Amino acid sequence: MDRRDFLKTSGAALISAMLGPFVIGSGSAPSVDGPSREKFAALLGTWFGLAPLSGSLQLVALNDGRASRRLDQFTLVFRAGNAASLREGVYSLTAETGEVFELFLQPGGDGRSHAAVFNLLRPLTIASCARPAGAAP
Repeated sequence: MDRRDFLKTSGAALISAMLGPFVIGSGSAPSVDGPSREKFAALLGTWFGLAPLSGSLQLVALNDGRASRRLDQFTLVFRAGNAASLREGVYSLTAETGEVFELFLQPGGDGRSHAAVFNLLRPLTIASCARPAGAAP
């Protein structure tokens, strides 16, 4: 075994050891209990209590962002119920299900809508690490 083969094999073993618990085994991504497109899609139409202010917001739309292999991009659009127009900032929103989300909200142009923009990294998988066929080492 020459030096180059040794380094390739050692590097692959090191990467496998570091990433093993996350990408090897069941083939599924690790469970992360945080915000996700799927979680908010299930909450469309739901009313959220608003803190530190008293009031409520309804989740009225979930707009997909630009498609990307590495990012899950989407925007949540809320409509104010009995809440006055909010200033841009972080608010604690409590869903009817009891889940609490700390979201950075930006006001819309109409004074009643507010948006939260998400750019979430997708979990790393072995397929996303693979070098394309014919690519130089």
